[in-house]
Amino acid sequence: MNYYVTDGSEESFYTAAYDALRDPDGVITCDGRVRLHGDDRLKRVIFNADKAERMKARLRACYEGAADDVERTLGSDEAGREQAAFEYIKLLTGGGTGPNARGGAKKARRT
Repeated sequence: MNYYVTDGSEESFYTAAYDALRDPDGVITCDGRVRLHGDDRLKRVIFNADKAERMKARLRACYEGAADDVERTLGSDEAGREQAAFEYIKLLTGGGTGPNARGGAKKARRT
């Protein structure tokens, strides 16, 4: 498992989400005291404006209010809030793989 450790900022989270979507074993946290086991790896995330903006744009393409939902989740005091927000992003975007990977959630077609 790969742990993407952020500095706790929203910008760092979006950078981590951009990278972790391509990682089937990716977990996002701001807790730098993660206990690693076996093949686990720790990846410290450095904010990247381009990656963060791309991730936000991808969310907006899925659902206009998605970034607000993520912001509310990240602003909570709950442990694991980064991973919860990341799971939401994976749900909306198709998890980085499969038919929804590039365009986000499929829109209903009129027949």
